[in-house]
Amino acid sequence: MVDKLNQDANQPSNTVRTTGFTVQHVQFNSPLLDSVIALHATKSARLGLFPEGAFREYASRRLVLGAVAANANLSGYLLYRVAKNRAGIVHLAIDGAFTRRGVARVLMDQLKIETKHLLGISLKCRRDYGLDSLWEHFGFTVRHSKAGRGADGALLDYWWFDHNHHDLFSLAAARDEAETVVPVAIDANVFYDLIGDPRPQGIDTRVLQADWLQEIISLRITPELYNEIHRAKDEGEKKRARVAAQNWQELKTDDSRVAVIETDLRLMFNKGSVHRDESDVRQIAHAIAADIPFFATRDQPVLDHSDQVFETYGIRIIHPVDLIARFDALHRAAEYRPASLEGSRWRARLVTAEDIPFLSKAFKHKRDERTSEFQTVVRHYLAHNTAWISRVIVDETDKPSVYFVVSRSMPDRVEIRVLRHLDHALSGTLVRHVVHELNRRPEDSRRQLICVTEKQISNETKTALEELGFVPNGEFWWKLALAGIVTPKQLGGEIENSSLPDEMKNGLGTRLLSSITTFDSQVIARLEQLFSPVKIVSPQTPCFVVSIRPSWAAHFFDIPVGSQMLMDLNERLHLGIEGAYYCSANNRHLTAPGRLLWYVSGGDSMMIKACSHLEEIMLGTPKELYGKLRHLGVYSWKHVFETAGGDLNRPLMAFRFSRTERFVRPVSREEMLQTGIPQPQNPRRITDEQFAAIYRAGMEPT
Repeated sequence: MVDKLNQDANQPSNTVRTTGFTVQHVQFNSPLLDSVIALHATKSARLGLFPEGAFREYASRRLVLGAVAANANLSGYLLYRVAKNRAGIVHLAIDGAFTRRGVARVLMDQLKIETKHLLGISLKCRRDYGLDSLWEHFGFTVRHSKAGRGADGALLDYWWFDHNHHDLFSLAAARDEAETVVPVAIDANVFYDLIGDPRPQGIDTRVLQADWLQEIISLRITPELYNEIHRAKDEGEKKRARVAAQNWQELKTDDSRVAVIETDLRLMFNKGSVHRDESDVRQIAHAIAADIPFFATRDQPVLDHSDQVFETYGIRIIHPVDLIARFDALHRAAEYRPASLEGSRWRARLVTAEDIPFLSKAFKHKRDERTSEFQTVVRHYLAHNTAWISRVIVDETDKPSVYFVVSRSMPDRVEIRVLRHLDHALSGTLVRHVVHELNRRPEDSRRQLICVTEKQISNETKTALEELGFVPNGEFWWKLALAGIVTPKQLGGEIENSSLPDEMKNGLGTRLLSSITTFDSQVIARLEQLFSPVKIVSPQTPCFVVSIRPSWAAHFFDIPVGSQMLMDLNERLHLGIEGAYYCSANNRHLTAPGRLLWYVSGGDSMMIKACSHLEEIMLGTPKELYGKLRHLGVYSWKHVFETAGGDLNRPLMAFRFSRTERFVRPVSREEMLQTGIPQPQNPRRITDEQFAAIYRAGMEPT
C-alpha cells in the first residue's frame, strides 16, 4: 500500500520544484535505515505493518531508495520489490516537513532509472486515498481494480507504468500490419463510439470499422485512455471498457518526452485543470511522441487547434469521418506501393556541391534543424569522401526522392549515417531498396554489421528497417547480416563473435539457443529475416523449385548485374522486396513460410537464377486473387485470366514472396538434375539438402 503523501501538498502543479535532494540506496547498516523505519512508524496506519527484519532484507537487496535533504536528514523513502520482470512499489512515504518540495518526484524518477531494464512499475492504491492525479502525473495508468481484503472492502486500483520494451520477435514481426496501413490514434470519445456505446454521434464514427478501410488505417489507443476509463462512475462500465481496451494496440511512448510535449500543448490549448481537458492534451502528446500522423477526435475545441498543432508537430488532428475524405492521401502515404512504379524511371548518383541548396530544401527537418546546420552536415560528408559515400535518388526530371550517406572504410561494418526521403507514394519502396541492397550479402566477410544512426528517422523508414530485420537499441537500429548456410549452433557463434552491442548480443544468443531447437518453420523464417541473407539448416522448412518465364523473371530479378541505371521499365518491381506469382490451385503441396528457387524456363536460360522467401499462399477465383495482389506483380488481368484457362470460376493459387536474392552464378539445368531435382513443371517440393546444394552453387561459387 502507498502512503497518502499529504495529498494537498503534493498535487501536480506547474510550479518549479526545489531540487536540493539527493537519492541514494539505503544500505543495510546505514543510519538512514533507522530513519526509514522511524518514518514508516508514523505512516503505518496507511502503509500497514512491516517488520524491521523486512526493511533490512530489502535494504540488503538495494531495493530501498532514500531522498536526503541538504542537512543530511531523510526527507522520504521508496521501497520496492522485483518479481516476474516487473517492479512493484511497496512503500512511498514523505516526511511531513518536506511536503510541496518534489521529494516524491525525485524518488519516482530514480526508480524509473533503476528499473529501466524491467517491463515496468506497478503499484496498488486505495481509491479513497484520492491520489489519482498524482499517479497520473507520474505517468501511471489504471489497468484494473478490485475490492481490498480489509474489513471495509475498499477498492484497490492497480496502476502501471510501462517501460515500453519490445520483444525481439515482436519487432521482427511488427511489419505484419505496418506495411500497408497508416496508424491513427483515437481519443476516448472515439473509443467509446467504436465499442458500441449507444450515442448518436457514434453512428458516424463507426464508419472507421468498415471492412474496406481496415487495409488502409490502423486505430491505436494511448495509455491515457485507461485514466479516462477510470473516471467513469459505474464499476461495471469500467470493467467492460478495460476489457475492450485490451484488444487494441496501445502506443508505446517515452514518459519524459510526453511530459515535455504536454507542457507545450497545454500552453497552446490554454486549457484549464478539468480532467477531461488534461486528458485531451495528454492523449495528443502521446500520439506526437509515438510519431503517429493522425489523431482522431470528435471534440470540436480540440479540432479547432488542428492547424496549429500540425504546423508545430506534423500530426493532423482530424474528425473520424474526415478520414474517409482523406483516403487518397492516406493511400499515398502507405509505405509500400510497388504498383505505383508503373512507367517511372529512377537514378542513383553521387551528391555534388551543387546539390546542397536543393538537398537542404528537400530533406532538412522543418522543426528540428536550421538550414545552415543541415548544409554544414552535407558538406562534412562530401569533404570526407574517403570515409563516406553520399548519394541521392532522383526521378527522370532530377527531382530528389531519397538522400543517404553510408560509410565506406569498414569492411565488416556499414553505418548509414543519413537516411532521408520525401513524403510521396514511393518513399517506402525506395528506402527499402537502398537498405536491402546493403543487406543482400556481406561484401568481404561472412558477417557484416549494419547500423543506422540517422536521428531524424521517419515512420516509413522504421517500418522498412523492421521488415528487413533491423532491431532498435537505444537511438540506433542494428542488423547483423550473415552470409551462407549455417547450423543453429553456428548461428549462435556468429552472434557471439559479432560486434553487436553486448546487451543485444546476450539477448539474441539466449533467445536463439532456446527457440531454435524446435526447428519450427515459423521460428526459422523469423530468424532468417533477422539475420538475412543467411539460410539456417532446417529439415522442417519447406523448399520448392518454381518455374518462371523469362519475361516474368526480368521484372523481379533477371536483370544485368552491375547495371548503371537503378531502375528502368523492366526493373520497377525489382525495387520492391515483395512479389506475387500465380499458378494452378492443384499445387496443394505448397506450404508457407518456406523457401523458393526460381528456375527460369524457356529461351536460352534454363537455369536457377535466384531464391526468395515464401511468405503466404492464397486460393481464390482469378478476380479475387488479382484484386488482392495486382500491386505486387507484373501480371495483367489478361495473364491471370489465361492462367485460369479463361474460366472466371476456376480456382487459382497465388503466393506472395519476398527478399529475393539474385545468384552470383546461375545454376544450370544439368547441375540441378545432378542434385536429384527433376525438371520442374509446377512448383516442386525439394529437400533442405537439395536447396542447400543449389544455394551454395549459386551464391558461393568456387
